[in-house]
Amino acid sequence: MKTALLFSAANAQLISFGKSCTSPPLIADFDLDRYYGKWWENARTPVSFSDDNDKCGGAEYGPVDASTISVNNSHIIPYSDNSGSGLELQEILGNAKILDANFPNKLLVYFDYGYQLSASRDERSNYWIMDTNYDEYAIIMNCEDFGSFSLEWGWLLTRDQNIRENNPQRWAELMDIAIGFSDVWEREEILMIPQDPNDCTYDKESYWPN
Repeated sequence: MKTALLFSAANAQLISFGKSCTSPPLIADFDLDRYYGKWWENARTPVSFSDDNDKCGGAEYGPVDASTISVNNSHIIPYSDNSGSGLELQEILGNAKILDANFPNKLLVYFDYGYQLSASRDERSNYWIMDTNYDEYAIIMNCEDFGSFSLEWGWLLTRDQNIRENNPQRWAELMDIAIGFSDVWEREEILMIPQDPNDCTYDKESYWPN
């Protein structure tokens, strides 16, 4: 069982042996209203639910109620099917919920496709906002302990889609901030997502759920 888990994990998030998860810092005055809007995914760990060859990935957040936000994740990936090949914009719609008002920067992000999934969903936070200044960057992480090892996920989101090209010095500073939360950000497996705004065209769209 452990072997199967390790094999699965190796193809998704990053394994850290002999390391326990670090609890996220409390942002007691976290402001949902300022967090809304479009964010661009400029760096992330590998994840099983996203293509390593994607580009122009991002997330848009909006209000639902005092503790819930809407989530629209999107990216562009290559496709090949009976109709030919090209680039496809994929969008997935869901929600994120603050589970504990005393810890507002820990959220549960979920994408439900029916009652059964909703009813059986694991009600644990999986979206930890480690740091944000709302107008420029957000560092997101999640981690699970398995005794002798831990699994870590991470995303570095920015308001400026092409910050790595537009302001490389500031980008280096943001990476240093991320490394301060976890050395996983120093791993060679970290993906830098292509974000050239002139190279985000596509010829096909899909939406989940549709």
